[in-house]
Amino acid sequence: MPRDEDEYLALKRAFEERHGKVVCRVVKGRKASPSAEAVFAQAWEASRDPEPMVAQHQFHPERKWRFDFAWPRHKLALEIDGVQHGLVHEMRKDNEKMAEAAIAGWRVIRVLSADKRKVQSWVELIQRALRGEQKR
Repeated sequence: MPRDEDEYLALKRAFEERHGKVVCRVVKGRKASPSAEAVFAQAWEASRDPEPMVAQHQFHPERKWRFDFAWPRHKLALEIDGVQHGLVHEMRKDNEKMAEAAIAGWRVIRVLSADKRKVQSWVELIQRALRGEQKR
């Protein structure tokens, strides 16, 4: 995680140069809060992992489904679920998307946006999955 605002902005600029814009969520009466996606993207960039990451990767040839983040060479994806994913109609759409991803051979790790303070554990999960390591 960035230690201060200057480090945060430097990581944000580096990420945007490589992957595109980072989204921030604005909460009325508070400072802008980076989205869970932005927090993860910056943490991944800071990890200096050599494996290239793709943001908003479209994985299906006919549908416009996208993974939040993907490592296509490994068919590995990270989905960061917000509160809207708890709604029944969203769950149905997510289930269809995840089923099609599984049929296509993708491994998908799902995390909750509310847990963005645990972003380092997300980075470690992805790194373990990339290396094929199981937790002992």
